[in-house]
Formats: sequence, structure tokens, C-alpha cells
Amino acid sequence: MPTLNTVDISAYTKSIDMAKVAQQCDTIIIKATEGAGDGENNPFFSGPGRNDWQAARDAGLVRGAYHLFYSRPGSSTPDQQAAHFLNRLAHIRDGDLPPAIDLEPDLSFKGMADRTAAIAAVLRWLQLVESGLKARTGKALKPFIYANPSVINDELHNPPAFADYPLFLAHYAPTPAAPRPWSNDDILIWQYRENTSIPATVDDCDFCQFSTFQRGSRGRPVRAIQNRLIASGLLPAGSADGAFDSATHEAVKKFQDGHGLAVDGVVSPRTWVAMQWA
Repeated sequence: MPTLNTVDISAYTKSIDMAKVAQQCDTIIIKATEGAGDGENNPFFSGPGRNDWQAARDAGLVRGAYHLFYSRPGSSTPDQQAAHFLNRLAHIRDGDLPPAIDLEPDLSFKGMADRTAAIAAVLRWLQLVESGLKARTGKALKPFIYANPSVINDELHNPPAFADYPLFLAHYAPTPAAPRPWSNDDILIWQYRENTSIPATVDDCDFCQFSTFQRGSRGRPVRAIQNRLIASGLLPAGSADGAFDSATHEAVKKFQDGHGLAVDGVVSPRTWVAMQWA
């Protein structure tokens, strides 16, 4: 049974009480943009009447933003879309999640004539956003790829280069099934229920589980955690092997102690985010 600790909201979310969300979740992920003038932006992301981005921060939630990407005939270019998204995400701060690119079935690549070009376009957006945020923040904030298995398996045929990016998996099933080139150990966030609500708190949202990493965990996210700990001087160089062992546990505890976090040796969403900004 998945654990609800993250919600995903968009323009379809007409009512939300951020303070109540924060009582039940650590994290909220908010749609910001779509295309670059050829899609629907979320008017509630940072609008004058309702500013979900600021409200999430005020409520103490870890917040993240995402962009619905197009690579189809006549759509805006990856460069235009990256610039549009970065302009909307003007106020990313320490403690925020890296952003996500949203790849939607039968939408992002509708009418696609060249699969190789579409994959290159996705990678171009990811690289531009990562480099743009590095220039702005000084931090290496690697974006997520949000997708369901059909997009990766059937439309894009499992691009190996996608494995360099964290997986935000949309899969509405009792258990998740990551598409190649990832494995289930590589799932950072699992969106397990769509178009749902929390009564008297938020309507029309998606439920997600942000993975927790601890002793016994394995996979690319663990290797990324270990590399962050190496960069912080808490693990020896060359020790990132993707297996969360006792040495990793103790290093996480030292990191948490040094960053004002609960010291338990477990990488939950708040510890994971703190590592991205360390």
C-alpha cells in the first residue's frame, strides 16, 4: 500500500487549503507551464488571485514545479519551452525540488514523425533547464522525468540517456513497474492515483509517494545520494555503489545533524531535497 506524502496539482485543482495539505504531506508538485505560448499555463501557479507556488512555501511544504512538454509538428522548440518555464520559475529557492518535465501519452509527441528528434528535444530541454538553474542558483539541480510506462516503452522506445535523470513514474496499479532504462529501485516518485481529492483539503489532484531510502535500499537514487555525501566529505571518494549500507546510514545521520534535520539515517523527502542544495 503506497504512502501518501506528495500531491500533484494543476489548473484543474480549483480548491486547495495549503495548510491542511501540509498536515498530511511533505511535498507538493505544481504544474507551471505547457509548451511556450502554444499550451495552457497554470493560472494558479503564481497568479495575482491565487499563488500556489508561494502558498506552498508559506505552508512549509517542499514544493516543485513541472512543465508539460511538446515535441510534435508545429510546436514550440525545446529552447523556447525551457526559456518559458525558467521565466515562470523565477523564484526557485533553497529547499525546493528540482523541476520536472511532463511527457504525456498521445499529447507530448502527437503526430511525431522522428522519434530520434523527439528524444533529442526532451534531452535538450532537460539540459537547458539544468544549466539555467545552475547559472541562477549555483547548484546542480537535475530535473525529473515524469512519464507513464506507455510513453517510454511504446512512443519513445526506452531511450538509454533518460537513465541519467530521476524517474517520476505515473503508474496507476497496485505496484509500480518502471520502464527501461530504469528499474523499480530507481523510482524517486510514484504517482499511484489520479483525479482524486482529500476532502475539505484539495480537489482534483493526483496522489504520489516520494520514495524513502534507508539501509537495504539500492539503485540509481542511492548512488546519487552517496555522491552527494561524497561531495559533502561524509563518504570516501569512489564509494558510491548504489547500495545503502551502514556507512551510508551513518553519513546520512551526520548530514542531517549538520543541516538541522531529524537525525534518523533515513533519506525522506526533506533530507533528499536538502542534499540537492548542499
